[in-house]
Parts: sequence; structure tokens; C-alpha cells
Amino acid sequence: QLRAQIRCSVFKIIDNQDEMENPKMRQKSALHWENQKARECLNPKVAHSLLLAELIREYLDFYSLDYSKQIFMPETNLTSKPESSKEQLAQQCGIGLSGLQSQKPVLLQLLESF
Repeated sequence: QLRAQIRCSVFKIIDNQDEMENPKMRQKSALHWENQKARECLNPKVAHSLLLAELIREYLDFYSLDYSKQIFMPETNLTSKPESSKEQLAQQCGIGLSGLQSQKPVLLQLLESF
């Protein structure tokens, strides 16, 4: 946990420094632009990439993986998007609301449905 906290603090410092140097970067994470693959998370041309990123975010939330989420969100640039609810994610994945289980993350329920 200490390593995760240190890693998270380093990422925050890098992001904050870039915002101070370039006010136009405030809407976008500098970490996102350093990772070429991370750009694909919000690319509408890549099918289901945003949904997958949202499922991972919900998984991190479910298990209270806060430090991992604090790195994941800016790195994928999801901080600029409103978070989808568990119900919205389930509907997008084809999981009926009647079958939605609150004691499991949507990603796990999706895997169990196969």
C-alpha cells in the first residue's frame, strides 16, 4: 500500500506541474499523452474502448482500489468524462437490471455470463 501511495503521489506531482506550466492542459492529463496506447481509451473509432475503461473504473471502485484508480483515471484521461453508473454499465453490456447483482462488479458479472 505504501508503494501505491508513493506512485500515486508522483503521478499527481507530474500532472500538477504540467498544469501549472500549460493552463491548456487542465482538461487533459499529461500522463495520458505520454502513453500512446492510452489515447485509444477515448477514441470513438475503437469499438467499446470507453466501455471497457469504465468497467475497469467500476471494478476499481467496487474493491476500493483507490490508489490504483487515482493513477488509472488520469492515465486514461477518464477524468474528463462523467462516470457511468453501475446500472448504465450493465445495460451497455446487455445485463438486465433484474440480473444485476450489487455484491459483484459489473465486469465480473459480464465474465460470469459466458
